[in-house]
Amino acid sequence: MERARAGKSRWGASRTVRAFTGALPHPNAAGAGLRQRSSAVGLLLLALLAALSGCGLSAARTTATVALRPLPAAAHSAPLTPPVRADYRIALANATIAHMTLDQELGQLFVVAYNGTDPGDPALADMIATQGAGGIIIYGGMNIISIPQMHALTSAMQALAPIPLIIGADEEGGGDEQLGNIFPPHLAAYEIAATGDPAVAAQQATTIAGQLTQLGINTNFAPIVDVETSDRIWTRSFGGDPQLVTQLGGAQVDAYQRNGIIATLKHFPGLGGANCNPHFCLPVVTSSRDYIEQHDFVPYRALLSHDPGMVMTTDLLMPAFDPVMPAELSQPIVTGILRDEIGYDGVVITDALYMEGISAHWSMPEAGVLSIIAGNDMLEGLAGPDQMRVMVSALRDAVTSGRLTRARIDQSVRRILLLKMQYGLFPLSLPRGQRRAGLAEVGVASPSARSGASWADAGGASPPVALVPDPRRLLTS
Repeated sequence: MERARAGKSRWGASRTVRAFTGALPHPNAAGAGLRQRSSAVGLLLLALLAALSGCGLSAARTTATVALRPLPAAAHSAPLTPPVRADYRIALANATIAHMTLDQELGQLFVVAYNGTDPGDPALADMIATQGAGGIIIYGGMNIISIPQMHALTSAMQALAPIPLIIGADEEGGGDEQLGNIFPPHLAAYEIAATGDPAVAAQQATTIAGQLTQLGINTNFAPIVDVETSDRIWTRSFGGDPQLVTQLGGAQVDAYQRNGIIATLKHFPGLGGANCNPHFCLPVVTSSRDYIEQHDFVPYRALLSHDPGMVMTTDLLMPAFDPVMPAELSQPIVTGILRDEIGYDGVVITDALYMEGISAHWSMPEAGVLSIIAGNDMLEGLAGPDQMRVMVSALRDAVTSGRLTRARIDQSVRRILLLKMQYGLFPLSLPRGQRRAGLAEVGVASPSARSGASWADAGGASPPVALVPDPRRLLTS
C-alpha cells in the first residue's frame, strides 16, 4: 500500500512511504529476543574488563542475550557530562555488541517512521520493543499535535526501546518545517544566507534545538550544506558560495550540538547541481571532479572538525565518481570518498530509500543491503513493522550468504552506540573513588600503563576501574 505523509517533503512536495501490510504479532509474544530475561550482568562486566585489558571483539561471542533498558525521559537529549574517555566508551560499545544477537544488531540500523499519534499502538511496540529499531523519524503531519501529546509519545517510544532511540526530525526551518503547527515559523536557509551572518544561523538553530527538546526529539536531520550551482536557486540551501555555506552550516551544527541535539550534514555528496527532484527521479550531477571537489565537498571537509553527529547520503548519480550506482548505494562514494578520503568516521544515514531514484531500480530490502555494503550505518525510509521485518530478513540473509560480514554490522552498530553515548542516550555508570590501586585489585592494567602514557596526559586525574552500564538500568537479571 502507499501511505501519504502529510506535510512538506525535502523538496516541498508531500512524501510517500511504501509500506507492507499484514498482521502484527503481539510485542510480548514468546521468543521476543530483545525482551527476554537474562543473567548477562556478570558476563557483560567480564567482557568489559577483558576489553579494557586489550581483548577486543575478536573474542568469542557469548550466547547470552542482552535486554537493555532506556534512561529516564529526563536524560534524553542531554549532552554527556562529564566527558568520558574514548577508550572506555569503545570498551562499553564492544562489550555490548559482543552480547547482542545478530537481529538485535540489525534492528539498531533502522530509523523507522510511524504514521500515528497513539503511544499504545502495537505497531510501535513491534518496531521498537520487539525488533529493536535504533531510531524513529518524526513528521509534523503524521505525529505532532501538541507539546504534551508529543512528550507523551516520545516518552512512550523511549520506554519501549531496549537501547534508547535516536528520535529525529527534518526541521530545517522554512522550506521543510515539521514543527510549524505548534511553534512560530522559522527562517528558511536562503533568508539566513541573505544576512550573511553566522550568528543568525546559530540563533535559529538554538531556537529549534529548544523546541525539539521540548518534544523529546534528540536529533535534527539538518543543516543542509548543499552548494548550489550558478544556474539554480533553492530556498533550502544557503546558496552557491562554498565558504558561506560552510560558515552558516558550521554555526548551526555547533548550536544544535551545544544544546544537546545531534546534527546531520546533508545531502552528501551534494544536491546543489541536481537536475530534478530526487523524490520523483534519479538526479544526475554532471559536474567535473575538480568542480565537485572545490564546491560540493568543501563543507564536509571543513566541518569535520566540528564533529557532526551524522552525515546523510542521498540518491543521485555523480558520474565523476561512480557512473553506475546512486551515491547512497555507492561504495566508491560513501566509503571511498566520505570515509577514506574526507575522513568521516561517524554515523552515516541514508536518505529515504523509498524515493524514486532508488525504488525504480531496487526493492527497499535490496537497497538496504546495498546501502550497508556501500558504507552507510543507518537506513531511513521504511514505515511499519512488516516492512522492517522484511528488511531485517534481507540483511540477515546477506550476512548468511557472505555479501555482508558480521564484522561490518558490528562496525555500524559500534558507531551508533558511540553516538548515543556521546549525547547521553546510552546509560553509563562511572565507579567513584577508584584510583590506580583499584586497577590492581581487579587485575586490570590501565590503557596508559600499556601505552606508556600517563593518566594525566590522557586527560583523566583518577581513572575508573572500568566503564560499565548501570545494571539496574541496562540489564534484566
